[in-house]
Amino acid sequence: MCQLRFFLSFIFLFLFFSCSKEKSFVIEGKVDNPVFEGEKVYLVSSDAPITKDVDSTFIRNGCFYFKIPADSQKVKIVRIAPKFPDIVEDLVVIPEHGVIKVNLSQISSGGGTPLNNFMQKWKVKKKRYDSIQWALYVEKRTKELSKAKLDSINEYSKRIKTAFMSDVRNDIGNNLYNGVGLILFKTYIYSLPNDFRDKILSKTGDLYFKKDKEIERMIKQNQK
Repeated sequence: MCQLRFFLSFIFLFLFFSCSKEKSFVIEGKVDNPVFEGEKVYLVSSDAPITKDVDSTFIRNGCFYFKIPADSQKVKIVRIAPKFPDIVEDLVVIPEHGVIKVNLSQISSGGGTPLNNFMQKWKVKKKRYDSIQWALYVEKRTKELSKAKLDSINEYSKRIKTAFMSDVRNDIGNNLYNGVGLILFKTYIYSLPNDFRDKILSKTGDLYFKKDKEIERMIKQNQK
């Protein structure tokens, strides 16, 4: 009986400490450009203009490290102040439980957890879309085009935008309750149809407002 009681007590304590252990989000980062050695790296909340939620660390031997409490419903941005002409591209990350590897450069990248792997793939897709739209814009502005050719370019631009925004809406719908859905909703908040935007806010309640204080302000401004 004593042995059974001891065993049950052991199991209880094991479960208690396992459940109470805080889950962490870890960034193991690299910065290859030696110009930034010794500089600060910032981990900025997506609503930092309001909350002032910012962590920082220093680059040592081309590396940096962050460890914060995990929250897959929030969004963070890894950022280094530019030292012109040298610049580093910001990187959006989702602080879900786990470890990600980050490389900060003119084209930054990161991955290692499911949501951050998704964000990296989405970033590549967006860059491809942006480059196509930019090429079409340049062609319209720098060439003498017939009306038929101009109409054709505009129609193609409209068609790929429709397809891209359809993917955005699907990605939001598939990630309603995590940081992927939140950041896509925030990024395209003014481009989403009103009925779709209202449906997302109805489903998520005040979740997005709690996790990103800027979104509520953006919604109110859009309603004016």
